[in-house]
Amino acid sequence: MKTSKRKKVTIVNGKTLIVALDIGKDTHFGYFRAPNNEEVEPYPVQNSVYGFKTLWKKIRCFQKKHGLDEIMIGFESSGPYAEPLCNFFRKKPVKLVQINPMHTKRLKELTGNSPNKTEKKDPRVIADIISLGHALTVVISEGAAAELRSLSHARERAVKDVTAYTNQLHDLMYKIVHEFLKIWKSNTLFVLEKIQNNLLKTLKNKWKNIWNKSPIVKACLPSGE
Repeated sequence: MKTSKRKKVTIVNGKTLIVALDIGKDTHFGYFRAPNNEEVEPYPVQNSVYGFKTLWKKIRCFQKKHGLDEIMIGFESSGPYAEPLCNFFRKKPVKLVQINPMHTKRLKELTGNSPNKTEKKDPRVIADIISLGHALTVVISEGAAAELRSLSHARERAVKDVTAYTNQLHDLMYKIVHEFLKIWKSNTLFVLEKIQNNLLKTLKNKWKNIWNKSPIVKACLPSGE
């Protein structure tokens, strides 16, 4: 099991290529910047293996053109949408970093007098934050650590769902039978489950009777059944 701690990146040196990505569900927006401030305008990158391979070729060409030694790829902390990108670049000779979305919002307010999200503005702001050294290295879990992380996230989502559904049931029962919650209190889900099972059993028996009495069903069955 591989574990490591996040570290704040040092100031980008004069031999570092900055690649900033504005992460999206299906499409990212990539932006390159060399130490001499020469740049590649933000352009769409598909969130797929083909899109990542094309991005990597462009990064390599830009790096070779400017004779740069290090590549730093940065993006906002954006949940699962960035995981395919991280998995693709994890074994490439690059440094993956993340930035706080609040830093992006604040810097956008300073540079453009607006915190609104734009596809061409965000990658540049991300690159500015990386240049200032306000980024953290990306920790990519492997083996058992990755599985535990995934299970932990799944449990958190399940707990939130159960809480939301319980509140909805409480609200519904409060509107229909106000005394219900006072009588059963914490056993609400148990009682509702019993009601649901009884209802399903009743519906199943009724459907079975309809099925057995149907002349169409009898006509389709072999004689003797």
